[in-house]
Amino acid sequence: MGVSFNLHKFDPKHSKEIQFQGDATITDHHIIRLTNLDDDGNPLGNRVGRVLFSDPVHLYDHSGLRAGFETTFVFRISKPYNTEYTPGPGDGLAFFLASADTEIPPESSGKFLGLFNDASDRIVAVEFDTFSNSDIGDPNYPHIGIDVNSIRSSKVCYWNFHDAAITTAKITYNSAHKKLTVHVSTYLHSQPDTLTYDVDLSTKLPEKVKIGISASTGQFSQTTEILSWIFKSLASHFISKNHKIIAMGVSFNLHKFDPKHSKEIQFQGDATITDHHIIRLTNLDDDGNPLGNRVGRVLFSDPVHLYDHSGLRAGFETTFVIKTITTAKITYNSAYKKLTVHVSTYLHSQPDTLTYDVDLSTKLPEKVKIGISASTGQFSQTTEILSWIFKQDCPLLLFVFGFGFLSYVIYAWMLTLFSSFLPLFLPSVFSKAMHVKNNDLSNIFCILFLLIITCYTTY
Repeated sequence: MGVSFNLHKFDPKHSKEIQFQGDATITDHHIIRLTNLDDDGNPLGNRVGRVLFSDPVHLYDHSGLRAGFETTFVFRISKPYNTEYTPGPGDGLAFFLASADTEIPPESSGKFLGLFNDASDRIVAVEFDTFSNSDIGDPNYPHIGIDVNSIRSSKVCYWNFHDAAITTAKITYNSAHKKLTVHVSTYLHSQPDTLTYDVDLSTKLPEKVKIGISASTGQFSQTTEILSWIFKSLASHFISKNHKIIAMGVSFNLHKFDPKHSKEIQFQGDATITDHHIIRLTNLDDDGNPLGNRVGRVLFSDPVHLYDHSGLRAGFETTFVIKTITTAKITYNSAYKKLTVHVSTYLHSQPDTLTYDVDLSTKLPEKVKIGISASTGQFSQTTEILSWIFKQDCPLLLFVFGFGFLSYVIYAWMLTLFSSFLPLFLPSVFSKAMHVKNNDLSNIFCILFLLIITCYTTY
């Protein structure tokens, strides 16, 4: 029902999915450049470019139900190479939500980021600001800001900006808690820059909005490129017992590796943390060339619980980034016993995908270690891990009722209680219409209830 897309290598065929406004264009390298360059390759000043996804996103409805979203995009902001004639960087990049008919406002270059033409407008945006404009309240450093119907940010935090660094921004909106969260990371940082802001988008935006990414230059300029963009709408958020999964499964998010991670990660063989805070799995010689016949592995210290004696199984999802920037995502669905691998870079239009049917509970012990391994032989390579994320999911019964025998005791108790009280609520007219007695109809409903609960907890 919601909007969902995954664009890794941009192509003219995406013109049906993406709207281009202003300078925005797809380059020969299949990435989006948001503002134009001059004939010498330097970014021009006072320019604006935007890309928007064509389909509107449904944020809420008249009944009060609200939907959240999660978006991740990879971008690169580069200073002009000839700063003598074109100073920079400036002014920034923004992810935004606006009305479905949104266009670039006149006179919105520079500090207005292609979103506003005065201090206020009906837009919510997350800005990645590379130039300080004190007249609109900017702090005196590169910053991430949340803009609610105004270019004056409602909340800001420091952004550890690096020229031309491949940067990943992840923006999540939780509609139940009315919380907007931003994580910005590169492999150069130990921790992502994070900003959280409480806001009810249903009071700030129309029911249906367009989503987009905008960039602008002013007196100072920069080259702003989008390498990939992922978005998914999340079903209405409701606080439920499902949140207990976090306390029971293994979960971690490591973006910049540090010696302090030695408690979380086990290093085996050649594996080591470099001065750039990434993991190199096999050694180099004195000239920086990779050595042959070497092995290195990293493992997460805590074991992962895959299944238990009652037959309940847990799935998982892990994502790690290797050089040159390649993202591997591996998912195991324990209900369907399916292992899926997606490997992508911004150079490919579609990720490479492999799926295999396997029941891990018949192949592995109940508790396992997870790790990443690399080796060299007669031929060699340098293998580096830039980040690693892992999260575990569990079947519904594991975190609603608990583990093992107790879950079945409560399950049986619920069924007994349901069958005892059901006859009291069955209208005699309905019973007669079905030509069955109340008790018989009760038994039919109990069987249906059992089937529904079994299917729901399994799938």
